[in-house]
Amino acid sequence: MILYGLFLVFGAFFYTAFVLDPDETAGNLRQHGGAIADVEPGEATAAHVDHVVSRITVIGSVYLAAVCLLPFVLVVDADVPFIFGGPPLLVVVCTLLDLMAQLRAYGGARPVGSRR
Repeated sequence: MILYGLFLVFGAFFYTAFVLDPDETAGNLRQHGGAIADVEPGEATAAHVDHVVSRITVIGSVYLAAVCLLPFVLVVDADVPFIFGGPPLLVVVCTLLDLMAQLRAYGGARPVGSRR
């Protein structure tokens, strides 16, 4: 389980590094005329983006590892007879969130209690 948790944390950092390049993000921000308050454009912006993304990735990867490992801990320590959690739960939640976003884009869904 420790190795599984370490792979999850490493995978989150690897995926984040693969998808988000702070230098490219800083360049795109400068190209489109955007800026981060109290941060100079260029390398300072890239360093700031890298710092923020690293902190968010630490929190997110620890949370992901906890969500994925909690069902195994419950089965072993609390004798829960089934496993429903971790990756299957994340897939269900993400699918429902995506479905809700698509329905809102088409105007077919509205929040509970709202009137048109």
